[in-house]
Amino acid sequence: MDDLVSRLRTLNFMGPWKEAADVIEDLEEKLRMINQWQPIETAPKDNTPLLLYNKIDDGLHYIEVGYWETYLCWSGPIPEEGPGWQWNYIGIDPTHWMHIPLEPK
Repeated sequence: MDDLVSRLRTLNFMGPWKEAADVIEDLEEKLRMINQWQPIETAPKDNTPLLLYNKIDDGLHYIEVGYWETYLCWSGPIPEEGPGWQWNYIGIDPTHWMHIPLEPK
């Protein structure tokens, strides 16, 4: 992609070529962000399924699909009223999130 952007920028045309290069660079940046772990504070809180992560003191890495639950969440042995992260690791809050990758072809 970098080669394509460079070639578009060297065409010495403004207008559509420059705009195309800008769009490609913007999309590349968004793709890089999608494929990286992000701090949990930046995660969408609209019930979107996400990969959630936490590394506990025992050295184990916890990764699972989960989502932000607005009304009822499992943050202990019984459901509690109120918002929170819905995933199987009860009593452990995720520290990072990532979009779920595309399924294999």
